[in-house]
Amino acid sequence: MAHLLLTLLIIIPFYVVAVSEKRCIGTETKQLDEGCTIIESKPLIFKDVIDESLTRKKVKSITHLKAGLEILGTNIENFNYLSHVKEISNPNGPAITFRNNKVLKRVNFTGLTTLTGKKELLLDHDNLSKEASGNSASFKDLMQLEHISRVSNQRSEKCSKNFWEIKDFDKSSEGGRGNGWVISLSILLLVLVVILATLLTRPCHIVRRILKKKKSEEIDGKDRSKVEDDKEKTPKNRANKKKKPKKSTETNSKTSSTTVSTPNPKPTTSKQSSKTSSVSNLKSISKENSKNEVSKVTKLEKKGKQRKGKKTGN
Repeated sequence: MAHLLLTLLIIIPFYVVAVSEKRCIGTETKQLDEGCTIIESKPLIFKDVIDESLTRKKVKSITHLKAGLEILGTNIENFNYLSHVKEISNPNGPAITFRNNKVLKRVNFTGLTTLTGKKELLLDHDNLSKEASGNSASFKDLMQLEHISRVSNQRSEKCSKNFWEIKDFDKSSEGGRGNGWVISLSILLLVLVVILATLLTRPCHIVRRILKKKKSEEIDGKDRSKVEDDKEKTPKNRANKKKKPKKSTETNSKTSSTTVSTPNPKPTTSKQSSKTSSVSNLKSISKENSKNEVSKVTKLEKKGKQRKGKKTGN
């Protein structure tokens, strides 16, 4: 009898634990069964939490999360739904993922004793990382999780790289890293601006080149036409120069006729005056020669008469 009592005392606690333990596959809290104590295979997901009381009722008996926890795109400011959970672990990824929670400021895991994963925290485009940089309460919440992960993984280094990964943040508690995504986006924008500028300016250069070519062709055409005109004009000028003396002779004949007909002659040109002066010089020379000849003849006649007078006297 005593032996039976001892066996019952030993078996009953294990039976109660087996009856109270309920394993469930991880899913969204909307689809989760009530009374689950261990979530495995897939992470437990908090997303679009609308009915707060129903959500708390479904998760109140959970003690172990074997495949991680994900808090995605909620409007929760203070996450305290799992303050009674003892273990959060995930061998295939981050133990806790915070993503796109726009107003999240505080997290409460006061009953947590084990936190393990490839990385314990992933803060992806989440407001909690921004709040931790300026809000001391948020920073303390994260440091509490860091302490639990350090104890669970037996690490001596504080704020290890294996503890968390922060994406897309301005200022965080992880060494004050800068806004890397903003820098990368600005670089991409600059590259796009340069490409657009080159694409927009190329047509202008092409149009300018075309206009320059057209102008140069027009100038060349004008120069060629000028050269051709000059070539055409030069023989005409020469012919005009050859024809001009005839006109002058004609004008001279006309002037001479006019001088004869009119009592008051018109003033002659320099060429005409030179010709008239040469004619007058020739006439004067011929007159002087004739006079000299006449004087010689008269002298000879006088000498002959003198000779005849002498002969008759003798």
